[in-house]
Amino acid sequence: MYNKIKILFISLSVIWLGVSALGELSPRNAEVQAQSGIVVNSVADDSGCAEKCTLRGAILKANANPGKDTITFDMPYLDVVFPTVSFAQQLPDVTDPVVIDGSMQKPGMHVMVIIPQGMDGLRIVAGNSEINHLSFQKSKSTDRTSPGYGLILESKGGNKVTNSGFYWNGSGGLLIRQSNDNRIEKNNFEENGGPAITVLNGVRNTFRNNVMPAESLGWEHNTGLGIDLGNDGVTFNDVGDTDSGANNLQNFPIFQSDDKVKRILKGTLNGQPNSTFTLEFFSNTSCHASGYGEGEKSLSLLTIATDKDGYTNFEYNYPSDAQNITFVNSIGYSHWYKLRTWLYGNFIKRCFPHHQRYNSSHRGADS
Repeated sequence: MYNKIKILFISLSVIWLGVSALGELSPRNAEVQAQSGIVVNSVADDSGCAEKCTLRGAILKANANPGKDTITFDMPYLDVVFPTVSFAQQLPDVTDPVVIDGSMQKPGMHVMVIIPQGMDGLRIVAGNSEINHLSFQKSKSTDRTSPGYGLILESKGGNKVTNSGFYWNGSGGLLIRQSNDNRIEKNNFEENGGPAITVLNGVRNTFRNNVMPAESLGWEHNTGLGIDLGNDGVTFNDVGDTDSGANNLQNFPIFQSDDKVKRILKGTLNGQPNSTFTLEFFSNTSCHASGYGEGEKSLSLLTIATDKDGYTNFEYNYPSDAQNITFVNSIGYSHWYKLRTWLYGNFIKRCFPHHQRYNSSHRGADS
């Protein structure tokens, strides 16, 4: 998944730097199979959805049809660019469950939803909806100072957002507001003007294997945290994790030591007594300036359980070839290991730099 993501980023950078390159319009994508459901096949921004159907028209049609509809894409596009949807006025809210899937349009690429300044990309209030292979972004990087989220999940929950991208959104990539039990997995969040993910309120929201680099491949980090519970910056731990709020203001784990010879990280977590937690480890090319968050490359998961007093210790044996999945520079590879809880996510406070040369010599210190 990581290699595919990085290939996608490289493709995006080529496209955005060279959008003036000429290419021939492709005919209706031959790889799109005959499908039931609603097919977006027009790049216009009207409310029509008959022989020609726009994204706006498809949402309105799905809203008017009770039950879970599926919206797919089969639009003309330039061979050198991603299929693109743009709009001048705010898209209608999704008020009835729907699947919006861009994966069938052009294999290996997302359908790009270009968001006007000062607007949100899409608001889902229906619940039980799915977003897959869409890219929510402003038209250029300088627009990330303009307010607006790429995607908003609110009111009813149980939504799933996968394999999608969030770039240059001024308020942040994704906002969860008064919505529970959403699953956010395998998405990319880069260069947003706020947090990658904001949970304003709502509980049992799950985040797994999302890419939120501090800085890589020439991309800048998200201005805010990777995951911001409450939209108020870093949420500090409390004993027993008895506080409430967005994702119950989940405590984050604390690193205690890093044995660079045995490649073992040791840490502790204090939380609800007799509870099970799943931790997700990341490798990063650099630390976020705040010292908290983000998460560039997911390494693996570790399930732990607290005792009757709410405490547990853990050890994580990180892979010897971890350097092969980070970025190469003139002296070798640099790793910063971060940790966050998978369920209810809140990023760890500390970044531990670990520098390893090709000859396996080690040096490093806490930062």
